[in-house]
Amino acid sequence: MPNLTSATLPIALGNTFGNLEDSDPTHYNYMGAPILSKDAVFGQSANSSFVFVISYRAPNDDVYRFIQCVTMDAKYNAEVEYRNGFQSIDVNVTDEKPLNASPLVVSSLFYDLMNSEPRTDPVKFPTQYGNKTENEILDLMHGAQVLAMSDAMVYCLSGYIQQYGLEAQQIEDTMIHQTPLAVNIRNDTNYRFTDVRFKLSPAVIEELMQNTTLSIFNDATHWTQTMVNSISYENRYIFKEPERLIGSYAVLLATYLVFATLGLVAFVQNGVAADSGVFLQVLCATTNGNSILNKLAKQACLGGSVNHPRELLDLEVQFGQVKEDKDLAAFGTAAEVTELKKGGSYR
Repeated sequence: MPNLTSATLPIALGNTFGNLEDSDPTHYNYMGAPILSKDAVFGQSANSSFVFVISYRAPNDDVYRFIQCVTMDAKYNAEVEYRNGFQSIDVNVTDEKPLNASPLVVSSLFYDLMNSEPRTDPVKFPTQYGNKTENEILDLMHGAQVLAMSDAMVYCLSGYIQQYGLEAQQIEDTMIHQTPLAVNIRNDTNYRFTDVRFKLSPAVIEELMQNTTLSIFNDATHWTQTMVNSISYENRYIFKEPERLIGSYAVLLATYLVFATLGLVAFVQNGVAADSGVFLQVLCATTNGNSILNKLAKQACLGGSVNHPRELLDLEVQFGQVKEDKDLAAFGTAAEVTELKKGGSYR
């Protein structure tokens, strides 16, 4: 099929949109349609192509642009990588050749296959219809599948948009105006949209077709064997300024050692009994530093109750005012403390 221009498009699009009185694409905001040549439809050619044409205007000028796309049968080599939870795909398309439309537009192409019930494994399809061999039927099935993937994109972009934003606007079949490819043109004087332009190019259409194809393969309904390289990463931490880490921990350790030393010294000097939570521990912790009770408690600071001297256990004590220090209240013997005075202030 020759390259389509603004002169040949009305004829081609007029055949597709038969109900349109005006098929001039320059009278529309957007127009896109799949087109087949007549020789393909009537079987007059052995090699024809599936063609998709688009007429549109870009956001930056008023010039009408035309894109002609041909459905290709190609091999996809996709390298899929997952890194940090994100998927990236590097695609390389090779062995491209136009999909032959002539054998695929035949009416009731797989009529006998749909009505057959193959019971063999692997499946053996009947070859009586059209005198085709099994390999030819498999080639037709392959072509039909490629065409179905192409149609998944083509029929979303097919259709036309006319008088966009006006009361008489017409948007038929297409959904391209609902995609990020569309740029709405607003008339601030009339407070409404009056036109729609499109960020399209042959490269954009090619990328859309690749994304559609990969999405179909990634739909988890097609299973095949492939090579997968799985790389496991180990976390390793590198401190660019280790002196900060060492310094903070060194200060913490030094502070701990200071307080631990002070605690041990106080423990030895106070002579608190090793039994935890008993009255004897409270008693020994509230004594005058030089009292008889404190001297006996120093002998019981380690070893638990088995190390308590009999003198400490039999000692009679009372809580009162220390005779040597009138402001101090503590436990002591009768010879060391006197009764507390009412209203007195003690520490």
